[in-house]
Amino acid sequence: MSPILLPLGVFLLILSVGLTVVYFLLRPKTKARQTAPMPGSVQRLGARFSKAERVRTGVAFLVALIFFLITGWAPALILLPLGALTIPTLFSNRAERQVMEKLEALEAWTRSLSGLIGVGTFLETALKASQTSAAESIRPMIKRLIARLDGGWTLSTALEAFANEVDDPTADVIIMNLMLAAKQRGAGLSAALENIAESVHDEIRARHQIDTDRSKTRQDTRIIVVGVAVMLIGMPFMPVIAEPYQSATGQVMYMVWVGALCAVLYSMHQMTKPYRAARMLGRNAK
Repeated sequence: MSPILLPLGVFLLILSVGLTVVYFLLRPKTKARQTAPMPGSVQRLGARFSKAERVRTGVAFLVALIFFLITGWAPALILLPLGALTIPTLFSNRAERQVMEKLEALEAWTRSLSGLIGVGTFLETALKASQTSAAESIRPMIKRLIARLDGGWTLSTALEAFANEVDDPTADVIIMNLMLAAKQRGAGLSAALENIAESVHDEIRARHQIDTDRSKTRQDTRIIVVGVAVMLIGMPFMPVIAEPYQSATGQVMYMVWVGALCAVLYSMHQMTKPYRAARMLGRNAK
């Protein structure tokens, strides 16, 4: 076994801090107690990561600790947990799938509204009736829209709050037409919504084609990431390569090179992310 680079006291400090972090990552949620509330920054940090991500990061830290004991390779204490938290996102197109699901839900909802309004249903009544047929991805937002209307909100204000919740530029186009109809109460809304649904359908079809093209870039990124991860993990076991990095200064330089490599991989990952157009309504409008 390679000699431990840090004194025993520093190692015990790292161990205690690491176990504390793992405890807070893995501990089950309990009912709220009558204690002082946690700082807002801590609450936001906990909400940002899912339970699976926290468990994966905690396990990776324990593995890194064992790896450090065997090899004396201190960068593993940082790189393994960080890699466990971030690398899985490079193997997933979840962001694009979520966008597609939302667009498909909006298309179906728009067609439903168009059909209801086309048979003479009032806009408010059509919105309430559309709740039952709405997809799961937007149904909770529609329920809150209806609750606001029942609570005395004006239709335009409730629709604007709904647009902020959906947070999608395509939804803004639909809601702008609904807001215009709420003010003018003119005919032609059904035909306008049907035309919008057709344009959303065309956008979905184009996005599917774009996602197919991007999948090639994602596959290339995955191959590179796997190769780099294997090289970084195996490096401490290759004395000829690892020897210059055994000192504290060498391991700092090693972290610098890894950071530069991660920046390149991140730029490649950005190329596979879906483009987000600027919104026309609400707080994110430009």
